[in-house]
Amino acid sequence: MKKYQIQLGEKKLNKRLVLLSDIHTGSFVNEKHLEKIIEKVNELNADLIFLAGDTFDVKAFECCNLPKLEEIFRRLRSKEGVYASLGNHDPLSSEKNVREFFEKSGICLLTDKCAETQDFYIIGREDVTSCPDRKSLAEILPKKRGRRPEILLDHNPGGIKEAIENKVTLVLCGHTHKGQFFPATFFTRLAYGKKDFYGYAKREETQSIVSAGAGYFQMPMRIGSNREIVLIEV
Repeated sequence: MKKYQIQLGEKKLNKRLVLLSDIHTGSFVNEKHLEKIIEKVNELNADLIFLAGDTFDVKAFECCNLPKLEEIFRRLRSKEGVYASLGNHDPLSSEKNVREFFEKSGICLLTDKCAETQDFYIIGREDVTSCPDRKSLAEILPKKRGRRPEILLDHNPGGIKEAIENKVTLVLCGHTHKGQFFPATFFTRLAYGKKDFYGYAKREETQSIVSAGAGYFQMPMRIGSNREIVLIEV
């Protein structure tokens, strides 16, 4: 587990936010492995849970036992809800069975949409690789800004620049896997830069957290990076 303590807005909210990204269910992460991830998340007593993309591997989605996976994801326990955006390895949001899966799993899927909770605005973006013509961030931000801190789920950290330009409070990303294994770690850091490759950063009015992810891609191994569940204490 990776933990960050941050301030959102002017007052201390005493909230526990959990970030999961890059589970890649269906390839090297099977049902048993997923159950262990869910168990670890539930131990954190989260107020809100966020899935920042690549919950699945698209090629494996149709082969998965979806009713069983829905049952596993429904075990996620949070006081105020579970929210998700999609990544470049997830099926497209335009596919009916994808939307139905998240709904049956008790997860609010946000695709270029904004939701409102007691303390936050939560914005979920389409993945820029899968949907290069996605809406601009300005189009989906709440009309009355400033009443609550904004939490943006954007799988690819390449979108952080636009979030900074729009003064979004917090951006949650995945995608990089922190390189997953050497020498990919070096090239990934070179591609995204030190601040957007992994971890916490603050630029102007915007904070960002890029997770190394909870699963694997391409091969079930990590060298120089660890799988993680992220706890954010606000």
